[in-house]
Amino acid sequence: METIVGRRGRRSRIAVFAFAACLGAAGCSQSLDDYLNETSGSTGDETITTGGEEPVETTTTMPVPVEFIAFGDAADCRGRDAEVAALVDESEADILFVGDAAYPDGSAEDFANCFLPLYGDDLARFHAVPGDNDYKTSGASEFFSVFGTSAGAPGAGWFVFETNGWQIIGMNSECDEVGGCDEGSPQYQWLQATLAAAPDACRLAFWQLPRFTSSANYQEINRLGPLYDLLYDARTDLLLVGNSHHYERFDRLGKDGSTDDRGIRNITVGTGGAPLTEFAPEPRAGSAVRNNKSHGFLRLSLLPNEYSWTFVGATEQSDLVDSGASSCVKSES
Repeated sequence: METIVGRRGRRSRIAVFAFAACLGAAGCSQSLDDYLNETSGSTGDETITTGGEEPVETTTTMPVPVEFIAFGDAADCRGRDAEVAALVDESEADILFVGDAAYPDGSAEDFANCFLPLYGDDLARFHAVPGDNDYKTSGASEFFSVFGTSAGAPGAGWFVFETNGWQIIGMNSECDEVGGCDEGSPQYQWLQATLAAAPDACRLAFWQLPRFTSSANYQEINRLGPLYDLLYDARTDLLLVGNSHHYERFDRLGKDGSTDDRGIRNITVGTGGAPLTEFAPEPRAGSAVRNNKSHGFLRLSLLPNEYSWTFVGATEQSDLVDSGASSCVKSES
């Protein structure tokens, strides 16, 4: 006879996601172990009894989630950027920055006046991709000077790193500035090789311009289609973008923007402080959540084969509540 006490598995994953959600809220006083114990009803060890043998204690090591926060469209000197920066200071997570760091032109003066007073002490936490406003200064030269290697090579602006079973891919959506985004372009060839190098990873990609959007101010960027299609074929889980100054989360989308169970979850998080902008009267198909009243950031918790997200508002006007959890696409096939 075999008896297993304190079996972990799905309940443990629920505990980890509950802990991640707690971290996204103020006043979280419990540790991950507290959540695991509450969920499993055990101390974290398993007792296995077989036949008449004495119980054998085994220790189960649970993976710890890696935390990121994501936002873009930040230092405006006339918006709510200081409130978002204050909230960012309360977190120790690395930052996935989706472009347009310093308004209006990404110049040395704009960075000195608006961005560096807020984030100068946090630069080591940034993984940043450039936006269209950053390129109003030739070659986004000040952007690359400020962020250094955390933004990829100057003149390119794409990079990759891996953590906790995830491939994190930063890319440059200003195609005309980097030799295009079509097949055969330098960035396309780099992305193709990058995806092939980690076939079993969960994937998160981020760039600035939205491939799909319900914005009243910006169009969908069709020239990003070849890069998006590569990401889709590699079963990418998340694509984070900015440019549209609001929050919008889509259901998983396929190559043509239709809902697709094995598609990419697109999230626009242009909520870093610049004045918020309007949505079109009718939302785009697949749009699940839209909000243009809330500045703040998206908190992400990444586990091998799983992830969760929570939007964290930075101002009293922030009324957005959006959180969830999902398995990676590759683990569902």
